[in-house]
Amino acid sequence: MELRTPRGKESAGGSRRRRVLPVFMFGLGALLVIFSAFQLLQGAREDAAAVGEYGDLRDLGAEIWSPSDTAESLPEAEDAVAVPNPMLGLLEINSDFVGWIRVPGTSVDYPIVRGADNAVYLYTTFGGEQNPAGAIFMDYRARDGFGTPVTILYGHNMRNGTMFASLHQYKDPDFLARYPEITIMTVDGTLHTYRIFDVRYTDAWDAVYRLDFKDIDQAEAFFAPWGMADASHVLVLSTCVDGAGRDARLLVSAQLVHTQTAAFMA
Repeated sequence: MELRTPRGKESAGGSRRRRVLPVFMFGLGALLVIFSAFQLLQGAREDAAAVGEYGDLRDLGAEIWSPSDTAESLPEAEDAVAVPNPMLGLLEINSDFVGWIRVPGTSVDYPIVRGADNAVYLYTTFGGEQNPAGAIFMDYRARDGFGTPVTILYGHNMRNGTMFASLHQYKDPDFLARYPEITIMTVDGTLHTYRIFDVRYTDAWDAVYRLDFKDIDQAEAFFAPWGMADASHVLVLSTCVDGAGRDARLLVSAQLVHTQTAAFMA
């Protein structure tokens, strides 16, 4: 008579475990695929929401300037009949609105805000919606806005090419040579034209972030290596860098070269 041994029972249990393991791994893999698909769908929805919101804002702000507007083409206050200020409509939407930035040759064409600190608009859009795109925002320490010796604007490097992502085109010297200027229109209708003098990769601990934005002597000392004899008004655009770590940054620095006031009514 053949006896069944405990070892035989262990073999049967091991066989069941070997059958269960592939099923578990398949189920885990399926859950990961579903989760990844959900994340991609959520990201696409957020991207579309931000694109839609800023597209509507561009339509609203279309009266500010036409795509061909330059410092030379805008009417001087003394030469033109005063018209209602179209910037005020944007100010009614968001009281933190301080101006509009355009960078020719790129997709940068956005309203600018300044919050109580630099976290307010990191993931909040101009219209107040929670979204990874956030907004283009001015460093809160620049209390005099574009009148300070140094003004830093921040924007995300979005995967769909929006916000400040297209600034990475400036790593190409030929691109910089073709599009060396940045234009900003402030709430009162003043047009600021800046010329880019430096494009560099750095990190979140760069000394430019530690400058006293009100100290012109400090600003001129900092930018002296770039041959800046006059650093009274320097604009710095800051964004992240893909694949280089969370602290990597791209900085595009420009000097104010022209200021002109359009004929808007107060």
